[in-house]
Amino acid sequence: MLTELRVQNFALIDDVTVEFHEGLNILSGETGAGKSIIMGSVNMALGSKASKDSIRRGCNSAYVELTFHLSESQKERIAALDLDTDEDDNLVISRKITDTKSLSRINGETVNLSVVREAASILIDLHGQTDNQTITRHDKQLELLDAFASAENGAFEDFLSEYRATLASYREVTKKLDSFDMDEAKRLREISFLEYVIDEIEQAELSEEEEEELAEQLKKLSNQQSIAEGMGHVRSLLFESSGSSCASDQVSEAVQTLQKLVVYDRDLEQTVSSLTDVEALLSDLAKEVDTYCDLSCETDPAELDRITRRVDQIHDLKNKYGRTIAEVLEYQAKQSELLKELKDYQIHKEENEQQQKALRERLLMLGEKLHKARKKAAGPLADRISTALADLNFLNAEFEIRVERQEESFLSEGQDQVSFYISPNPGEVLKPISEIASGGELSRIMLALKTVLADEDEIESFVFDEIDAGISGRTAQKVAEKLITLSGSHQVICISHLSQIVSMADYHYLIEKKVEGGTTRTEIRQLDYEDSVTEIARLLSGTEVTQSVLDTAWEMKDLAQKAKYH
Repeated sequence: MLTELRVQNFALIDDVTVEFHEGLNILSGETGAGKSIIMGSVNMALGSKASKDSIRRGCNSAYVELTFHLSESQKERIAALDLDTDEDDNLVISRKITDTKSLSRINGETVNLSVVREAASILIDLHGQTDNQTITRHDKQLELLDAFASAENGAFEDFLSEYRATLASYREVTKKLDSFDMDEAKRLREISFLEYVIDEIEQAELSEEEEEELAEQLKKLSNQQSIAEGMGHVRSLLFESSGSSCASDQVSEAVQTLQKLVVYDRDLEQTVSSLTDVEALLSDLAKEVDTYCDLSCETDPAELDRITRRVDQIHDLKNKYGRTIAEVLEYQAKQSELLKELKDYQIHKEENEQQQKALRERLLMLGEKLHKARKKAAGPLADRISTALADLNFLNAEFEIRVERQEESFLSEGQDQVSFYISPNPGEVLKPISEIASGGELSRIMLALKTVLADEDEIESFVFDEIDAGISGRTAQKVAEKLITLSGSHQVICISHLSQIVSMADYHYLIEKKVEGGTTRTEIRQLDYEDSVTEIARLLSGTEVTQSVLDTAWEMKDLAQKAKYH
């Protein structure tokens, strides 16, 4: 449920925060007050195209924030998008636009617009004149029928899931079969190339451990001169006298001196012992340094050349086949598998053809099950929609759902094309709703569908804009009643200018345009009961609100509220 809308510096809005509630939330206001701005700000936050022209004059940026309180099922679906709610099960979607960029966040984390749109499809359903046009598309009509079929037939979702999985396998096998489409000369060239690649890698006898060892050896051999000079200096400092005693001689002299002194003070015995250990350690160290200098400080040009060539060979293979030895070996394994397939070309082609045939037959069988389930659901759904349309003052309208199977087409949802047909008036031929329905009629058809499918729709919030376009009188009253029905199970937010609809509001908001100090801004405020009556009176009169109009407004409001709870 949408609990809060916050808009800053968007079009004529300076800074507005609106709290929405369960039930029927109605927004009204004079023409030009900014009702379309509200719908535009919500659309912007939910991922629609944002223009820098929407930024309020004199401001650097515009900001819109929507706060939703999630149900348990919505939390699970949102979690599947790797998004988390806060500790109160709220999800905050925000968007900020400047002259140069747009930034969207969900619960403070920056996300791209595709993630916002996915989240929005779980949380809210927007219906303006443009949005209602989606009902004329075959894919939307199929989606609506499937929602009803799933509720009517528990196995329908299983059929559809199995069909999608089978289709994915079928497309994969078909793609693989396309790779077999080569002439014999090309196949032999591919085999020759793969054999060369595999042999080159095999001959190298690569191992990840060797590469590390080679690096250490190369580093040592390349720096032999520096090592020899350094070790010579170490030997000189420790063991070779040059004008003054070396470290080894000085330690020996110290030991001898202490041994004489210990006769006078036995407390020096430990010191003598420790220094004697140092003398022995230096003696051993002298042997190690001599051995290292004799054996390791001589440059071996042949060994250096061998290691250098081996390192170059490994680098060359990595440049060709992978960034690491592991990737090179993985590449070799894949090429070996491909080589086997090419050598057994005909066998593999026939195996894939058989697999493709079996998958196609499975798809046809599942497609038939889906077709029958949709056909079975189409009649009852059309009947319910017809009843709902009658409630919306389409008194003699005929509504029909046609399900036509496309035998040679394997689409992501099956093989069916679903079409909604309507005849709004007696004697008229049934035609696709896209050819016969006006914008206002499409709004009412969508409202009828949403009412019929309300129990199956997990989206909790519906927003209707211009649902009252082109209607009045009894039709407006019927639309208001249907909105009340829908708001019994869902949050409904509706922008309206008709008193019949506005009087039904559980929560009524007024959109006003104010001019102060030469600056125009749009404001929104929630009305109490009395102010709501005053606004209904304005809608009734259009100009001057007289006492008689006000009395009528009071009566409309009271009757509407009583009717809702009886």
